[in-house]
Amino acid sequence: LQFQLAQAYSTAEKPEEALKAIEKAVTLDPRNTSYLLARGQYANWVGRTDIAEDSYRRIVVLSPDDENAILNLARAEAWGGELDSSVQSFEKYLNKRPENKEALIDYIKVQTWRGNYGKAMKALEKYKQEFGETSDYRKHTARVLASADRPAAAMELITPLLEAAPDDYEVLYSKTIALRNARRSREALASLFVMELFRPESLESKEMRRYATANIRHYLRGGAEYYTESDSIRITRYQAEGGFQLNTKIRLMGGEDLQYLNADAGSGLESMDGRDPVSCRNVWGGIDYQIFPSLKLAARAGGADAGSVVDGKDDLFAYRLGANYRPADAVTLMLANGRDFYAVSPRALSLGVYKENSSLRMLWTPDLYYTVDISGSRDTYSDGNRGWEAALAPRRSVIRSQRLNLDCGAHLWWLGFEDQPGNGYYSPVLYQRYALKADGYWKINDNN
Repeated sequence: LQFQLAQAYSTAEKPEEALKAIEKAVTLDPRNTSYLLARGQYANWVGRTDIAEDSYRRIVVLSPDDENAILNLARAEAWGGELDSSVQSFEKYLNKRPENKEALIDYIKVQTWRGNYGKAMKALEKYKQEFGETSDYRKHTARVLASADRPAAAMELITPLLEAAPDDYEVLYSKTIALRNARRSREALASLFVMELFRPESLESKEMRRYATANIRHYLRGGAEYYTESDSIRITRYQAEGGFQLNTKIRLMGGEDLQYLNADAGSGLESMDGRDPVSCRNVWGGIDYQIFPSLKLAARAGGADAGSVVDGKDDLFAYRLGANYRPADAVTLMLANGRDFYAVSPRALSLGVYKENSSLRMLWTPDLYYTVDISGSRDTYSDGNRGWEAALAPRRSVIRSQRLNLDCGAHLWWLGFEDQPGNGYYSPVLYQRYALKADGYWKINDNN
């Protein structure tokens, strides 16, 4: 009777009352899969994804081969934010029913939500082979490419999709992601505005507003670090900086960097005049200018003060110039040139040693799994020395889950100096390091 009452409430479009009635029916007969199925449906109706997920999971326990229950569970887990469990349930279902293209699309969505873009693209290739280049295929390929920071490739699909259906919210969502990742902030905000006209109060629109504006907000940040070496050097560093976003292209910045350096007497690294600690302060201002979507220029300049220097300048005009150029989705080039005190030991600082550095770095992402990080630099020191450095760091994504991203690879590093002047810094003719490396990223929540 409680089950029949729930059905009557459902027909009368009273889902809250229907859910209360079906809960009583399930309490009286907890192994009845028909009651559990109805409970899951009513729970979804009122947005109680936790109850829906519990219902379908209980059905799967009672009837492990119930394919519809497995599919319902996969979808309920996705709606409830249990993305890893949802992927497992979808894979279990698709192993039994690979011809269900709607289920395959839902599986692709969940892989995209948890950042596993490589798996999502593999599933899309399978979809293309089985069902062809449908509108759904193009839409979800565009979403994966946009989310995976392939904005140019994504826009090639998005543009004709929007010409055919200008009010398609899902495609507008993908367009906003692509424009934001392409550093076309003004256009991304315009796309966001159109999105919000269609669904102003939706969770998706609110999340997209946060994402689309994250890189053009004002900011304040600070930090502290402590560093120690076996040769007795100890460095304490404090940093603070802020940025004011003038518009979508220009950001003004300023900050301060304060360091205290210690070394044991007799180590050969203590300050020339016996001071302990030696301090160095750098106060700077700067500007970032997004001159083109593919090209960003940056400049910082300020005064560095090393206190009382025994031999050399105790103050310095320090600067940093940079350019970030992205000629294609898969390639980013970063060029920098700067000058600052070489604050690696009390002795180097007390001698007023400063370094002029020129560097070039390239990030190459040939596909959605691999990243190759290549860098090189050339240094000139005020004591007449010269140095160079090169690094190669290839890595591959190993884990892309709801809470954890993990990349594994190698880090190969070489550096060398022309001379060994004994001015308080390590200056080998050739130093080499070959290491395995793991990069982890823990996704606590949307903000952290």
